[in-house]
Amino acid sequence: MLLGLFILTAILLSGILGVLAYSVMRPSKRIWPPPAQQAWQYYVVWLLTLLSFGGLMRLACSIGTASAGLLPFAGRSAWR
Repeated sequence: MLLGLFILTAILLSGILGVLAYSVMRPSKRIWPPPAQQAWQYYVVWLLTLLSFGGLMRLACSIGTASAGLLPFAGRSAWR
């Protein structure tokens, strides 16, 4: 599950970087900054941003919880 979330978050972050790189290379067809707040570019960039940061937060909480031993199966050694 964490691997899938990591891959999805990496794809979303790559999408954001790709969109912003496209905006730098093609200023006439830029996506960010959008021409208006109601433009589709505004919604696409913010959707990608919110989803990717949400994925990063979920990954951070999952990894932090597992390493702190708060999950019943985390931190148990196979030798006990």
